[in-house]
Amino acid sequence: METVRYMDFFFKLVIFAGLVIIGFVLIIESQNYQRRKAAGNFTFCLSNCKNIGQTLKKYSGENNGKYPRRLTDLTPDYLRNIPSCPASGSNRGFIKSYMVSGDLKSFTFYCKGRHHKNVGVDSNYPQYNSRDDLIPR
Repeated sequence: METVRYMDFFFKLVIFAGLVIIGFVLIIESQNYQRRKAAGNFTFCLSNCKNIGQTLKKYSGENNGKYPRRLTDLTPDYLRNIPSCPASGSNRGFIKSYMVSGDLKSFTFYCKGRHHKNVGVDSNYPQYNSRDDLIPR
């Protein structure tokens, strides 16, 4: 009788220990998932910057070397819509940060805000301009 209670206690202890270990594994994997997702969002944002930058250069090539006054001037002839930053879920950061020189011969834009802080990236990055393309961080 005493042996049965001891084995019942031991069985419950093993189950409890297993659940604790599973809990720790889930916590660690959840953090890893969040880091991987943030890194993926940053890579996607870099890609969107490159696409917008290349589209601006195409626009310039077809418009006597001049860039558009507003980023939204690229739609719908050059882009169906302005890509968004997946971390912010909006394209407003790109649109609001777009600056063009007075003679329309150069531009710069960036992902406005701290949307990529989880991957160690400073505010308002990635940045792209007509002279350097994607600016290294």
